[in-house]
Amino acid sequence: MKEPTLASMKEAGIIDALARHLDGTGMPQGWTGIGDDAAVTAVPAGERTLTTVDVLVEDVHFRRASSSAADIAWKAMAVNVSDIRAMGGKPLWAVLGLSLPSDLEAGWCEAFAAGLGTASRHFGLPVVGGDTTRSPGPIVVSLTLVGSTSRPMLRSTARPGDRIVASGAFGWAAAGLWCLEHPESRIPEALRRRAESAQRRPEPATLPPFMVDLPHLALMDDSDGLSASLVTLAEASGVALVARDEALDGDRDLETLAAHAGVPVRTWQLGGGEDYGLVACVPPGSSLPPGWRDLGQVEAGRGAWLASAEGRRRLRFRGWDHFPTDHPRPRHSGDRDRSAP
Repeated sequence: MKEPTLASMKEAGIIDALARHLDGTGMPQGWTGIGDDAAVTAVPAGERTLTTVDVLVEDVHFRRASSSAADIAWKAMAVNVSDIRAMGGKPLWAVLGLSLPSDLEAGWCEAFAAGLGTASRHFGLPVVGGDTTRSPGPIVVSLTLVGSTSRPMLRSTARPGDRIVASGAFGWAAAGLWCLEHPESRIPEALRRRAESAQRRPEPATLPPFMVDLPHLALMDDSDGLSASLVTLAEASGVALVARDEALDGDRDLETLAAHAGVPVRTWQLGGGEDYGLVACVPPGSSLPPGWRDLGQVEAGRGAWLASAEGRRRLRFRGWDHFPTDHPRPRHSGDRDRSAP
């Protein structure tokens, strides 16, 4: 028997599925969510509002062949949480925009709603409303997050003498994409699972509370790759960022995967992106929390550089461009991309 589609489910059924799975995801007292023309929410007194949005488009950011509906829902939530945390903020609520083809299986919608509910509870982030519409082609998921902070962390505050520090392990999401594109490859199963999880279910880094109290802190997330993050911070602050090549050494498991793939490990670490760690420039003498590493130094000058025993080479912005001059590859996707499968 053919599985029911959204044409039989109707818009009311889609909204009902979302409401059921999003019920009980931490709505504070006095707020109202799905069911009225607009949500009623509140920002903590004395704090500033942070707003971010990400749009995921089928065959640009993901492919159904290699991304489950729950994975897509998780990633839509995680990438936005990362943006709010990269501003030194706390996510407060989300609003969903969902455009779906009418011939999509109803089970996909149920699985997406369940996955979004799981992500919502995991991040303590209620989805308070949104909009659904029919798409004449691909699935489109747009999630808007609102957060707040008493002190926004900007990219433009790095100073000569600061240290470059970062959280997380660079390159694992790119390795996961490679694994998904090459299911036939003979690599250790534990490494494959770790890499694919990093690609499908990223866990955005959290800024330790004591770092909020530093005299200054230039901060951003590693969504487009370490090289792009360093270049962006350098340009925003009008300084030179010099990272040490050897600071990226020591990830033996990633090196093993890169050797299987025939890819230089630095390609994944510098240009892979989607690891959703944090990259920061902090005053000299600042303590580092567990899981963070010292990458290098901020100097007077311009640009981002990678220093090794052979000298310095300038880093280029290698982040994703949705409008390149040549034909674009998919951004995320399961079998052909730098992003979420």
